[in-house]
Amino acid sequence: MKMPLMSIASTSDWQTNWTSLDPSWNIEKPIGADIENTNDFALQLENQLIEMLAPHGDAVESIIAQVGEGASDPNQFVGAQATPNKALIAISFVEFERG
Repeated sequence: MKMPLMSIASTSDWQTNWTSLDPSWNIEKPIGADIENTNDFALQLENQLIEMLAPHGDAVESIIAQVGEGASDPNQFVGAQATPNKALIAISFVEFERG
């Protein structure tokens, strides 16, 4: 079942980083969520972002999703611990040339 982006977003603790021109989303499922559950959630969100950005595909360089290890918010120190309940989705846009 496909859920609208806002419905998916409201079911998890997530935050958007719009402080740069390349936005990212830190997703945190409840502690104890397994990595498959987190991956399924992140995949739904990633697919909706791809669909939403399709009309502007020439402006999108990449959409990258990372689940588990290394997916923690870079502003929080978690060390080397496993984070199966966390995911990170980042969009990179093509550099805009001013003419």
